[in-house]
Amino acid sequence: MSASAHARAFYLRSAVPRIGTSSDTELSATVAAGQGTNADFMCGLSLGFFLGIIMIFMLWELRMSRQQRMGVIMGILMNGLFAVFRQNVRQMHAAEIIPQQ
Repeated sequence: MSASAHARAFYLRSAVPRIGTSSDTELSATVAAGQGTNADFMCGLSLGFFLGIIMIFMLWELRMSRQQRMGVIMGILMNGLFAVFRQNVRQMHAAEIIPQQ
């Protein structure tokens, strides 16, 4: 790597703010403790939402961080909540409380 590439990499590391953490040591301590990051939570949330009940069995099978596990649980709950809303709307349409479009 040339000197200008090193300078550019240093500038990017120092100029780009880190979201959600105050320092690198905090982030590395959190990851080392098995807590995970915000990206782990979002990954777990999407897996829980789209794969649903399958992911409950994977919680004990896969090695996941705490944040990923919480994301999976929240994703499953959101999926269930949308299913309840969808069922209520169907019942309202059937009872003609809400006119169909």
